Amino acid sequence: MKTHVVHDVCERLATSCLLRPWTHSAVIAVIKRKHLKQLDLIYSAIMFLTLSLLRKGIPGKQWIGKYRRPRQITWQMKCNTLKNLEREAENEYWISRPYMTREQEHSHAAERRAQAWLKIKENKFLNFPQHKHMTDHLSHLRVTKTWSS
Repeated sequence: MKTHVVHDVCERLATSCLLRPWTHSAVIAVIKRKHLKQLDLIYSAIMFLTLSLLRKGIPGKQWIGKYRRPRQITWQMKCNTLKNLEREAENEYWISRPYMTREQEHSHAAERRAQAWLKIKENKFLNFPQHKHMTDHLSHLRVTKTWSS
C-alpha cells in the first residue's frame, strides 16, 4: 500500500468523524489488502479519535501507561539539557587532569592519617572504665570476718 493511500484514508477518517459516523469495517476493507502493520496504526487512530470525541477527553491517565500522551519538549527543557551536558563535559575535563603526579601522591597523607588514628585511639581509651579486681567484687563477703573467729 502506498503512503498517499494511507494519508488519504486518514484524512477522510478525520473529516468524516466530525460529519458522519465512520465504520471500522470500511477502513479495514481499504487497508487490509496488503499491509496489516499499518492496519493497527489506523485502527488505533480511529479508536483514539472516537473515544476522544465521544467521551470529551482521553480515557484513563494521559501521562502514564502504555499509550500515554508524549510530553512536549519545550525551549527551556532544551536549554537545561544543554547546560547539564556542558557541566558534565567540564567535570570530565577537570577529572581527566590529575592535580598531583604519582610520585607526589604516593603516601602524601600517611602522617596525617597516623595522627588521626592516634586521636581516635585516645578518644576510645578516655571512655574506657577503670580496671577492677576480684577483691573489689567479693569484698562484701568479708563483712563479719574478724581475727578472733
